[in-house]
Amino acid sequence: MLLGLIQGIALLGLTVAIHTAVLGGMFVRFQRHIQFHLPIGFIANSWLLTRIAAITVLAPLVEICIWAEFYYCKESLSDV
Repeated sequence: MLLGLIQGIALLGLTVAIHTAVLGGMFVRFQRHIQFHLPIGFIANSWLLTRIAAITVLAPLVEICIWAEFYYCKESLSDV
């Protein structure tokens, strides 16, 4: 019981760390990009927002894969 709780907390901590690293890195990178290469126009702004949206979607997908691997290794979903 206690081991399962510790594993769950560790998995949650890993998820938060990945999410923080990806989003923090994204903000730093795009902030530098905007400061030095001010995008002007509809196309440039649309491309910037598309990249931000793509990264924002990919971060949880990586986290979902980690959770799936954890459950697969623990054989928690053996009847599925």
